[in-house]
Amino acid sequence: LVGWITYTIARAKARGTKYVILVIHGDQGSGKTVLCVQIILGFIDPGQLGAQVFPHNAKDLAIMAEHAHVVVFDNMRAFRATMADVLCMTSTGGTLSGRALYTNAELHTVNVHGAVVLNGIHALHTQADFSERCLTLHMAPMQAAERKSEGELIRELERDRPAIFRGLLDLTANILAELPHAVVEHPQRMIDFVRWLAAMERVLGYPQPVLQALYDASLNEAQRDSLLDNLLGSTFLEFAADLEEEWSGTPSRLLSELNSRFSFGPPSSQDWPNNPIALSKRLNSLKASLRTQGIVVEIRRGKERTIIVRKEGVGNA
Repeated sequence: LVGWITYTIARAKARGTKYVILVIHGDQGSGKTVLCVQIILGFIDPGQLGAQVFPHNAKDLAIMAEHAHVVVFDNMRAFRATMADVLCMTSTGGTLSGRALYTNAELHTVNVHGAVVLNGIHALHTQADFSERCLTLHMAPMQAAERKSEGELIRELERDRPAIFRGLLDLTANILAELPHAVVEHPQRMIDFVRWLAAMERVLGYPQPVLQALYDASLNEAQRDSLLDNLLGSTFLEFAADLEEEWSGTPSRLLSELNSRFSFGPPSSQDWPNNPIALSKRLNSLKASLRTQGIVVEIRRGKERTIIVRKEGVGNA
């Protein structure tokens, strides 16, 4: 959390800046909203907005991000795949365009770029591409004896806020000084953040690469969650877990083997491929996530299309 806060403080909203989406997950009463509003917004982007309800369309999300450095969305349940794509764009920067009001030809554009925090009880990692841009923190439930009123907590925080804020700024400055010497040992898609964690390890005297490894493990867990939330992904994980050696065959044969795992026949669901071509297309979108779980999928084209499945360290392609 401290790594994410200092990284976000140091990253101006400029072209090329990439923000990691922070996902706060925990049961009811674990302090998620207080953390988001009093700590995250309080130290990075204090203002009148506070925690927001997640918007229904991309344009509203872009406008919210345009008017704040950090946007917090509270009590998240789920969102459509198209909104997951917009969140990915918000993380790395992009532009939404459309017809300007009351015109036929004039183009209106809105930049969509900024740091986003998602807070909720429910699992949000349903899209692999979205999960690659996230840092997920799991909040432990608080015991009844440890609880304080929000007013008491805020009074204590306000007393300590100057010292905490100075500490965050000092840490941010020291990390910036160490960035040129940071060594990335666990490269990931959001590599700027990994490099920041590597520099933070040096500043705090942590064993390297302990923070990088924790972030790497968090991403792998998120990728597994996205697979388990996908009918084909979860079935394929079970299929691969039973492999003792490399598997090779046609898409038709693989689909037949996957269908055989259901006692009452293949599911009649939009989430399930109903022919070999559909299977190949959907596997292509799952390959990156499966690789994070140690499962390598290769689709070779030739006279007859062949799919090869192996676990890391098992068999040779």
